[in-house]
Amino acid sequence: MARHRPPMGHAYGWMIGLVLMSLGYGVGGWLLAAFQVPGIVWWVTQACTVHLAISGPSAILLSNLWVIGLMLVCAAEQPWPALWPARIPTHHAQTWATILIGLWGVAIALILLLAWFSHWLDTKGYSCRHRVIWLLPLCWGALGIGAWIYRVGLGS
Repeated sequence: MARHRPPMGHAYGWMIGLVLMSLGYGVGGWLLAAFQVPGIVWWVTQACTVHLAISGPSAILLSNLWVIGLMLVCAAEQPWPALWPARIPTHHAQTWATILIGLWGVAIALILLLAWFSHWLDTKGYSCRHRVIWLLPLCWGALGIGAWIYRVGLGS
């Protein structure tokens, strides 16, 4: 009798998701360092990550509001990393808007991934404590590594 195997995507989909989430949070850390955001932005971003890891999909709205607030500040203040062409925010509004929409889209994708992983771990029987123990070091570590990469020279 033939043994039924699940398709490869189902067996390894969670690993691909974790890799994408790690890379995404690493890029997020690099961007936060490049934009030289104040410490409060780092703290609230980490608080949203904690809330997502604990609450899963029910934390999506609050996290999305945080990202929208950041995008509003970026649109108003037009901060710009020194290593990118400085004229884009002031002279190329369409490019600037496209960049902001792209950053928003990536941030929302990361929020959804983290919420999905928290929910998935919950359905597998992992407690809130275990979800936090697994997801926070991954996300915070990736944020820190991304910021570190920016500071050691790949961003300068």
